[in-house]
Amino acid sequence: MTDEENARFAAAEEALNNPILSEAFEHLASVYARQWAATKPGDQQHREYLFSLQRALKDVELHIQSVAQKGKLNKEQDKKVQPPRKVFDFF
Repeated sequence: MTDEENARFAAAEEALNNPILSEAFEHLASVYARQWAATKPGDQQHREYLFSLQRALKDVELHIQSVAQKGKLNKEQDKKVQPPRKVFDFF
């Protein structure tokens, strides 16, 4: 892995562990769900808009999780892939 990739994976992990960001995701999901539930029966356009907001919010969260998970998998893979050990010094 390159230093740039490591920094990217670390940033994603930090974002997932950031309490302000977690709070923002939870708060916005709750607000969108409450607003969606409070729409009038004939207000389909607003419900669809709120659903789109909920979906986009979840997509962002899933992307960050995906990047962090890829970093973990790459680290595990790097640990497994080691150069072959020399059996004899004269080879």
